[in-house]
Amino acid sequence: MDCVDESTNTRSLLLYLQRLGLLKHHTVERNVTRGFLLDGRYPHSTAVLRDKSGKKWTVDSWYEPMGGPPDIMPLSEWMKRGVMGVR
Repeated sequence: MDCVDESTNTRSLLLYLQRLGLLKHHTVERNVTRGFLLDGRYPHSTAVLRDKSGKKWTVDSWYEPMGGPPDIMPLSEWMKRGVMGVR
């Protein structure tokens, strides 16, 4: 599976948890994509949560093997990744 599949599945799970009322401090946002080859980065997508203060967080399950913990970080930090060795 590629990052589009992974981010779509992650967002679907987060929306399900939100509908059940299990996300008390976050709201599920639209997935975000960074990179478009012309900027020297491959395109990559992630699921996004917004906390009550408005700060956006990524839930990126693509980097680890299936079932591994996702990368969770501020969206602003995630957007910088993929540039010449930044992971």
